[in-house]
Amino acid sequence: MDVSTTIKKFGLEQAFKYLHKDPEKNMLKLMDWADKFAGDELEAQRKIVREAMTNPEHPYYGYIRHILNDIDPHVMKTTAVNFFINAALAGWPRQEECRKKYGCNIPWTILLDPTSACNLHCTGCW
Repeated sequence: MDVSTTIKKFGLEQAFKYLHKDPEKNMLKLMDWADKFAGDELEAQRKIVREAMTNPEHPYYGYIRHILNDIDPHVMKTTAVNFFINAALAGWPRQEECRKKYGCNIPWTILLDPTSACNLHCTGCW
């Protein structure tokens, strides 16, 4: 991991520590911070996230609160670092490089799809 990625990871970890002190108040402060520094980047997406955070009628309103209040902070932080830092910030340039190098699409995630022959009957699986 290069220095830039390490700094971004540290910043994200600190943001999640701050978020867990008072999720209701601090999630909107973090969105304000993201809006301030992002400028015109991903404006539509940030608007949707803000709507989900503030509108009790939004389908993800309760889901966001469940994540913030019921999931272990370490698990949430690790998931966020893996998604935002490893997959998005650090992973995207590498994906682009591999797309050009190999001349094909490189997905950001891989879905493992067991066949119907599986007999484990795991919860949540088909």
